[in-house]
Amino acid sequence: MKTVIAFFRLIRIVNLLIIALCIGLFYYLIMVPVHNNTLMTTFVPLNHLDFVVFTLSVMFVAAGGNIINDYFDFELDKEFKPNRPLAQGAFSLNTAIYLHGFFIFAGIAMGFYLGWGYGKFSFGYLYVVAALLLYVYSAYLKK
Repeated sequence: MKTVIAFFRLIRIVNLLIIALCIGLFYYLIMVPVHNNTLMTTFVPLNHLDFVVFTLSVMFVAAGGNIINDYFDFELDKEFKPNRPLAQGAFSLNTAIYLHGFFIFAGIAMGFYLGWGYGKFSFGYLYVVAALLLYVYSAYLKK
């Protein structure tokens, strides 16, 4: 049970749920009504399954970003935030890198799936750029 709680703290589940809530509210309260009245765009409206895949893909890339952030902050967290999962030793640094890779790969794959389904395969490259920016920020720019 402690490992599950540490995992949820590592990916920052509350932040991910807030992201999902914001995406859902924005999509169903703004994008769909505006689309039905005036806009004719490619990705609006998504069917319900594609919307869930889109939301999960964004959450997965964000989870990967949270993990890589903790990975690069490991030494600082040991001193200043010893209650963080990596600083406590709940997961090894190697495990954190594997989790990061899994979440980023899954999010990017879902992005390419969505793009392929709507005839805009290049949509997946937005996920690649987002994942790279999260990595570069955590590794280089934040310091």
